[in-house]
Amino acid sequence: MELTRPASESRSSVPFDQPLNQAHLDIDDKKRANLLAWRGQFSPQFAQAILENYADKDDVVLDPFVGSGTVLVESAHLGHKAFGYEVNPAAELLAKVYTFASYSRKARKSLISSTDSYLSKFIPLGLPLFEQGDISSNDDISITPLISNLTQLKNRDVKTLVEALIVKLDLREHSISTKSFWSKWNELRCLIETLPQAKKTISVSLGDARYLPLDDSVIDFVLTSPPYINVFNYHHNYRTSVEMLGWKALVSAKSEIGANRKFRQNRFLTVIQYCIDMSLSLSELVRVCRDTARMVFVVGRESNVHRTAFFNGAILRRLAEDVIGIQTTLQQERKFQNKFGNTIKEDILHFIPRGATPPNPALIISRAREIGEEVLSTARQTVPADRRKYLEDAISRIQDIDPSPQFVPSQAKESWHYQHHT
Repeated sequence: MELTRPASESRSSVPFDQPLNQAHLDIDDKKRANLLAWRGQFSPQFAQAILENYADKDDVVLDPFVGSGTVLVESAHLGHKAFGYEVNPAAELLAKVYTFASYSRKARKSLISSTDSYLSKFIPLGLPLFEQGDISSNDDISITPLISNLTQLKNRDVKTLVEALIVKLDLREHSISTKSFWSKWNELRCLIETLPQAKKTISVSLGDARYLPLDDSVIDFVLTSPPYINVFNYHHNYRTSVEMLGWKALVSAKSEIGANRKFRQNRFLTVIQYCIDMSLSLSELVRVCRDTARMVFVVGRESNVHRTAFFNGAILRRLAEDVIGIQTTLQQERKFQNKFGNTIKEDILHFIPRGATPPNPALIISRAREIGEEVLSTARQTVPADRRKYLEDAISRIQDIDPSPQFVPSQAKESWHYQHHT
């Protein structure tokens, strides 16, 4: 399977309310894999199809739930300026790699050389893997000195690459074989070398989708795969690596929308908070988008809480239309098989913010709670008998549920930065 992307052909333009061929949505002819693995990410070919067909060539693109940056690299290929935001430090550290798409080939070569030199100070076999011939050493070596020294590293670009490498290593312990280390570095340096030559800036930062650090009316196109109800706890991804880098994973976890770690005593309460958080996110998108902007949301169709089905796409559409005043111009479907052989269905929602005037945050929260109550009340028809008491408890506590805490990056980092392990 190809990792790199063929040069883009001339772009076609499809009306925003016109569906694409199902083969394009389902990726029947899958040729490319994601360059940076992240659980729950969508296919790069799917992102390419959406951007090529629905975004204008000069559109500024935003992914407020950017993950490891698939939308960013596809935007770079197509010449878009793009912004990505994420509450998970591991994802943001990986996605930052795509910001080097705007660097010249010469600048990238210099960056790789500088990073090679820096890594070689701490890890034996410091030459790039493909220049070493047969590497037989599989001795473990402590990664601690390399990580501890990052506070002294003044070259921010080298620091970005080293941090991304530490995440990619997905450390379980504080040591690693030299062979594995240089193999992962070789993968990362090859990715940097083969990134597209972006014509415009690719930017990624830690940030909460409900409180974006963007001015009003600056975004033309939103493409994102938002969280689902009772979703996987993303802060577990690469957790040891990011904690060794000084990040407090449980701080960002509190702001993960829909995460199943929340309300462990009664996870039906997650449904209410999801409605509130996603309504606030949609309102923020209306603020940062131009009146002519278009939004494409890709969301897993069904989530289960206490063996009870909830339909994310239908809920998200209700929130957009009834709480925020966003128009839905099209709803499509895509399906694919996951690694376990199960068929997964996703809803593709096309929104336009034109004319939307979101109410104030207090009223948004109130209306979102009402929809949460409606969703839970409907679930009375399908909830298993032994789970009904939890459902009724959640319905009785609607007014007690507030938004997830706002994610503040400075609060998620150890004040003394990198962890010093012994």
